[in-house]
Amino acid sequence: MSLSPRARKRLVQAGVFLLGLVAVGIIVGRMIVDVRPVTQKQEVFRTAVVLEEVTLYFSLPDASGLMEEKRSMPQPGDDFTALSHIVLQLARGPESKGLVAVIPAQTRLLGVRRIDAETLELDFNRELVDYHPGGSSSELLSVHALTNSIAAYVPGFERFVFKIEGAAVESLKGHVDLRRALLLNRNWIRTDAGSGGMPLPQ
Repeated sequence: MSLSPRARKRLVQAGVFLLGLVAVGIIVGRMIVDVRPVTQKQEVFRTAVVLEEVTLYFSLPDASGLMEEKRSMPQPGDDFTALSHIVLQLARGPESKGLVAVIPAQTRLLGVRRIDAETLELDFNRELVDYHPGGSSSELLSVHALTNSIAAYVPGFERFVFKIEGAAVESLKGHVDLRRALLLNRNWIRTDAGSGGMPLPQ
């Protein structure tokens, strides 16, 4: 049975239409594939943390002197950051049993200024004074623990000027004269917990 010319024309048109639909489907499919995010293998590079050992000084229970405690902390990029970390570690208190904290937990170092080759100015926040328990022995141990811990990291400095939030201070609690530079006193350091005795004078 032969098809009429009109039927053949319609059949050809239908075939062309179907081919067109297939072609459109292929193009759309490729577009969908192309816009999908490409999964890439990502490598994570981690910089190794370099630790350094610092020396901190804390009080003996009988307030007869200071004992050192070694502690590791991330190596900073500058001296101010290092010294502020040292003060922060002192404020956190000792990790060793048998030692006592020397400064209030809220204490922070706000600034450092080199006055001359042997003199360093230390600027602390108000909390060092406001939260200090007071007492002559406690105040002496505080200032000498701070100065000896800092001098252990930056040797060469023998005198320290204390300031509180940028202002000169007479003392922390009325016992240690801070109106002039405080001399570094290593005589407070004990190498044996049993070698204490009475505290040495300032």
